[in-house]
Amino acid sequence: MSAVVISGLTKSYGAHCVLSSVEVRLEDGGIYCLMAPSGSGKTTLFRIMLGLEQADEGSVEGIEPGKVSVMFQEDRLCEDLTPVENVILLLPKRTDRSRVRNLLGEVLPSDCLSQPVCELSGGMRRRVSLVRAIAYPSQVVVLDEPFTGLDYAMRRAAIDFIVQHRAGRTLLVATHGQQDAQLLGATLLHLDELTQRNGTNGAACGSRIDPDTAPAADTLTDNRENKEVD
Repeated sequence: MSAVVISGLTKSYGAHCVLSSVEVRLEDGGIYCLMAPSGSGKTTLFRIMLGLEQADEGSVEGIEPGKVSVMFQEDRLCEDLTPVENVILLLPKRTDRSRVRNLLGEVLPSDCLSQPVCELSGGMRRRVSLVRAIAYPSQVVVLDEPFTGLDYAMRRAAIDFIVQHRAGRTLLVATHGQQDAQLLGATLLHLDELTQRNGTNGAACGSRIDPDTAPAADTLTDNRENKEVD
């Protein structure tokens, strides 16, 4: 797969400009964390990348239809289905059901795998959505606020799960926590810097967090609210 290249992406709603000439290049197999305050356009950028919104100007290249898996801010689960059924619903017909149970069992208690997801807590539902996005056979994985509602231990488990099962795919995660980027070993992208300024491509604004030099994870403070709306 080639790199994902976003060029000159601009989007407005009426007089309100949400994205202005966004420029970024995501290298094949790279891990990226997109950071910006709530309401600044992260989700809009993702929706344009996924073909769910039309940009006013600019282009997105390198994403093939059907080759992207996504975890939205809202869970979008089938309420009456179990976690296993929700995941397997989007996978190839011959997918081994026991494999799906094993994946879910890495981040969920085994006794909840046969319950309808409407009976699960918010944090459990988020983990079902995460497993579904990671399990789908894609080339690019997009996760929009995947750790919202998870405590530190569950967030660590979710990040470990992502790293273990990413399988070399390009990963783009929207988050408010530098701690998340550190644990993922991700390149940090600040949305307000991904613009063309004085002829400089915004792709150069990314900075990779080095786990060897960054503060220890348990010394970082996560000030995110339990529910983020972008």
